[in-house]
Amino acid sequence: ASGPLCGYFGAVCPAIAQAWMQTSSPYKDWRCLASSADGSVVLAAFSSGATSGSIYVSTNSGKEWALTSAPSTSWMSLATSADGCQLVAAEGSTFNNGHIYISTNFGTSWTITSASCTNWCSLTSSADGARLVAAAGGYCGVGPIYTSADAGATWTMTSAPITNWVSIVTSADGARLAAGTLSSGIYLSTNSGATWTSTHLPSGWSLAASSDGSKLLTAAPNGSIYTSTNSGNSWTLITVPHETGGIPSVASSADGTHLVIAFGTQSYHNDAIYTSADSGATWQNNNVYIYYAVGIGWMSVASSVDGSKLVAA
Repeated sequence: ASGPLCGYFGAVCPAIAQAWMQTSSPYKDWRCLASSADGSVVLAAFSSGATSGSIYVSTNSGKEWALTSAPSTSWMSLATSADGCQLVAAEGSTFNNGHIYISTNFGTSWTITSASCTNWCSLTSSADGARLVAAAGGYCGVGPIYTSADAGATWTMTSAPITNWVSIVTSADGARLAAGTLSSGIYLSTNSGATWTSTHLPSGWSLAASSDGSKLLTAAPNGSIYTSTNSGNSWTLITVPHETGGIPSVASSADGTHLVIAFGTQSYHNDAIYTSADSGATWQNNNVYIYYAVGIGWMSVASSVDGSKLVAA
């Protein structure tokens, strides 16, 4: 999955929607989150259009937050190793000059990697932090997918098509990948990005995966929500009652049982968070809404591997 401030943490209740509480984080235009396996380390970045933002980290499940030394820039995506020690952050840019940064000490210091400068939009990490995958393109153009097998020291452009990538997830070992586009569906790889196949789904705006990559969840602004239990070879359309519009964010527990979708409908009183404790068969509205103004909605969610801790920005 690819946690934030002005966000909320809560414990999953298997039968009912969980309670949420606001953290002590500052109010920012939070864009992306990442969480360690146990949910203790949470990474959050804010960015607002052309306005530069920063990266914050919490090492106690969101109780307290610290500003990291990451540069102020337009952050688009975050990922972390299972222990939360190795962090990776992608910089987006409509001028194709975004960088990828890594930290090996919980965000205390950051280093620019050798990844090409482009308009990065999404990235993901294996559990050990050794295998990284980054996709470019997004809403303002097209781009490639790159992989790293040495924690970001070197990068290789994959054979994935040059298109408008918007989301990417990996299995814990980095072997199985799923990448979503705005308009040309979801692509799959079973060999760490060496080759790719298309699933022919209409789009893959957001993606979440179980640790073995067998269970996948994707959601689109038009209300289309699909799950897969066979690594994306086939998909089932599911129904979650909500108003369409905005960009949903999704997350999954390691076994694919506990799922969460945060809807950013960008309208009053309708930016809800839904959770499922049965792999998407049924859903509960958590009644966590944004009341502030039109244009403010949920941007990102993250989950611990057991689904017991969630964070939303």
